[in-house]
Amino acid sequence: MGTLKTTNIQSISGSGTVTLGTSGDTITIPSGASTSGVGQIKKITVNEGITTQYATLGPGDTTLTDIKVIHTALSTSNKLGFYISIPYTYYTGTNVGITNFKINDGGSDIKTGLFYNFTGARAASELSLNAMAFDITPGSTSAVTYTCKATIYQPSGSSTVTIGDSNYPSKVICVEYGANV
Repeated sequence: MGTLKTTNIQSISGSGTVTLGTSGDTITIPSGASTSGVGQIKKITVNEGITTQYATLGPGDTTLTDIKVIHTALSTSNKLGFYISIPYTYYTGTNVGITNFKINDGGSDIKTGLFYNFTGARAASELSLNAMAFDITPGSTSAVTYTCKATIYQPSGSSTVTIGDSNYPSKVICVEYGANV
């Protein structure tokens, strides 16, 4: 066949469905071309290789200042998704744990409840912390530092939590995507 050159394709009735191709076909958007009005990934920001260890944490909120990503949103109409991977956490003692994990935008906690692990009566425990959050609306198109925070539960005694390790680097990924995905 040949090439169809046009500026606009509409349905016969002026409203309704326009189908490009049939099942099994591949629709190609050439390199250098762009789309609009279609949900899509707009930007990805990654901070990986984080080797900071937050050792012997006691009760309360701890801001994990190095477990962060700095993202400049393209539009406040888009949405943000976060993936946080901390391959190493360690609990010593009993009845201790991370009872809340949060993302903070420098002004407030914009997402809470991302992770929970309470060891109960176990004496020690190692585990990975993986958390995801989506559908977060960026507050501005300026650079924002999104930092992780952990709430440690420790009723009493010498039980503690360690988050992060130099041998097992952590990462934070921010994905900005079209709001109509």
